[in-house]
Amino acid sequence: DSIPKIIESLIVMAKLENNNETEHKKSVTENLEDQVQKAADNVQETVKEASELASDVIHHPVETAQEFGKQAAKDVTSYSWWAKLLLFLFWTVLSVVVIILIAINLPITKRWAADQALQIVNKDFKAKMSTESVEVDFFGDVTIKGLKIKDYKDLDFIKVREFKANSDWFSLATNIGKNNSLSFDGLSLKDADIKVITYKGDSISNFVRFTKLFDSGKKSDPKKPPFQLNSRVEIINSKVSIVNQNSPGEAGKWLTATNVNLLAPNLKVNGGDVSARINNFTFTTKRWGKAHFVETFSTDFAMTEDFLLLKDLTLNTDHSLLQGDIKFNLNKGSWADFTNKVKWDMNLNLRSQLSGYHISYFITNWDQFIPFNVSGQMTGPLNKFTLDNFLIRNPSVNIATKKMNLTNLLNGNFLIETNNLSADFTYKDLKAMMPNFISKKMKNFADDFGKLKFNGAAKVTPQQVYVSSGNLMTGIGQAKITNFSLSDYSSTLPKYKGYAEVKDLNTSVITKSKAVGLITGKFNVDGQSFDVNTMRISTKSQISSIEIMNKEINNLNLDGLLDHRKYNGLITVNDEQAKATVKGLIDFSTKRISANVDANVTHLNMNYFTDKPGNQIVSGQVNGKMAMTDLNDLNLDVEANNIS
Repeated sequence: DSIPKIIESLIVMAKLENNNETEHKKSVTENLEDQVQKAADNVQETVKEASELASDVIHHPVETAQEFGKQAAKDVTSYSWWAKLLLFLFWTVLSVVVIILIAINLPITKRWAADQALQIVNKDFKAKMSTESVEVDFFGDVTIKGLKIKDYKDLDFIKVREFKANSDWFSLATNIGKNNSLSFDGLSLKDADIKVITYKGDSISNFVRFTKLFDSGKKSDPKKPPFQLNSRVEIINSKVSIVNQNSPGEAGKWLTATNVNLLAPNLKVNGGDVSARINNFTFTTKRWGKAHFVETFSTDFAMTEDFLLLKDLTLNTDHSLLQGDIKFNLNKGSWADFTNKVKWDMNLNLRSQLSGYHISYFITNWDQFIPFNVSGQMTGPLNKFTLDNFLIRNPSVNIATKKMNLTNLLNGNFLIETNNLSADFTYKDLKAMMPNFISKKMKNFADDFGKLKFNGAAKVTPQQVYVSSGNLMTGIGQAKITNFSLSDYSSTLPKYKGYAEVKDLNTSVITKSKAVGLITGKFNVDGQSFDVNTMRISTKSQISSIEIMNKEINNLNLDGLLDHRKYNGLITVNDEQAKATVKGLIDFSTKRISANVDANVTHLNMNYFTDKPGNQIVSGQVNGKMAMTDLNDLNLDVEANNIS
């Protein structure tokens, strides 16, 4: 049954003339038509049987060859001499093909072919690859077990339990020789262990050095392109570690990832350049005693000697979500001194959210894990970068800037500068958002200021906050600030100096005294401390209105020193209820106000301050001491002249 019908058709057609005697009643044309129809039917049946025959040759080559031999012996003796010749030639060619197929599928042949391929790669590219076993099927699909690749220190930095390559090995053999390229339908790595190491004293990792083996570094030969690889890549249940031995201990362990699974439908290698579309990359890692799980990592990945690019990135973890583009520009091809030499180009979308839990992966003493939304552009290394159109916010804190420069942020002696800062928060909420090493220095001087809204320019260092110009709205009042500096703000005695136009400032919150209430005016101040018990302020101020003992007084000028709730200096009053010039000491340190002054009163309506009807006008010169809770219990020990 296995004799090809094609041969039978040829033999039948060859016997047309012999059959004329039995078919003498039919014309020659009719006979030919009948025979051709039979041949066509036979060919159709033959195609089906040929498909079955090919399957037998691949899966049972030895048994099929034996069947061919037996059938050939029968067929050769049953036809005419020239038909026998055709059969002999057919079976000879078919036998050669079968022998070749059998030879190719022998384990010794597969191993020899794999060894030859490895020798070519190891010789041409000075790679150090080895395997335990290799299986190659007829279609060119390769399964390699126990794949190992050594780095330049002879460490097995890539180990793969099982590596599969789906390909056409005839095409591979042609391309690697002529086009210096490899193309696979798919590459699969199971239980891989990849160790990327920058050895002590070196600035380039072993992985980068390995990729450079495929690029000679010489001027490219136009007749021979650089090595190229194209494939779909899948990594299953693997491990990846990135270690820089120039940084000892945990600091040098940039990544220790387990349960690594990756799907990249299109990986391309061109010389030393690598690019890939990563559909998903998941893993678990641990650093500084904290575990981190990356649930989704998808991006258009590109790596060259000069940069690493993550375009259209989606990074979703158990705490954070980042979406955007990130590019790391290397320093002469090196990742060394990452915080100072590797420049970031980052653009984060509005939906991005970052948790301090993951910031602590890089900044070890970041111990505040409240998540916050972040968006905008960042350029520069971590210790000197610029933010553009940047926004940081959570339900309680909102900080935005069109442009901000940050220097030495990780070294402690930081400098933050911006000409356009917009902020909306309470001081307590801002501190709660910060790690402990920052919030401790912020103290609590503005805890009672309520909601703070600021727009303007600012410069911040560990020693000073300087506002060249800005508008501030708080829960206790508002101010327009110019050339205002706050120094030693992390100490118990912060110092401040500058000019402020204040409106409806509730001074009782600051002074902890109800004797003085809302105040509006222009203030030049040079002082220290926001605690009224230790406050010391030198001022020249023009007060348009002030509430004293629940009475409003307008148009005051101050030129003096407020020291520990005691004012010593000059006060000029030009109000419709009081006009006077007062020089001396006024003590607000107790509920009962006392004074030792020299006053020239030109107009004082006593009834206004004692809540009595009508007017009682007093004028004159007063020199001496006085004390009162209000005017109703006023005690005087003064020398008065020209009283009227």
